[in-house]
Amino acid sequence: MDMTYGDEVNQMNIIGERIAKLEQMSGMTGKAISEKIGVSQQRYSAWKKGKNEPSSEYLEKIVDLHESTLDYVYGRTDNPKMSLQEYKTHEMAKLNILKFHGLTQEDIESISKKDFDMLMAMIKTMKEQKEKGASE
Repeated sequence: MDMTYGDEVNQMNIIGERIAKLEQMSGMTGKAISEKIGVSQQRYSAWKKGKNEPSSEYLEKIVDLHESTLDYVYGRTDNPKMSLQEYKTHEMAKLNILKFHGLTQEDIESISKKDFDMLMAMIKTMKEQKEKGASE
């Protein structure tokens, strides 16, 4: 599936927001980060503002500097230290869903993040309703 112009702009905004969050969490300045990864401060600032997207080489440098993941920078997980697969497994494990439903790692890997998050919201709602019913 090809990305539309709107998809590309949205992806640049997500990447920019995530780069800015990593910078904020690190306590480093944009100038210090740009020097460490070897780009001008203006170029780095444009990435944070979503004006353009860093190359894969610079994304790797940013991720490595902050000990983060590409999944976080691309918006596939909200935990800067966790890959998408780790995120899915972690969320499922919190609710003991893997064992209860007999799901495998392959089953989890085949689900998109959007569908996974929707599934998790439904399961959490069902669990809350069951707990609420048991307490009445």
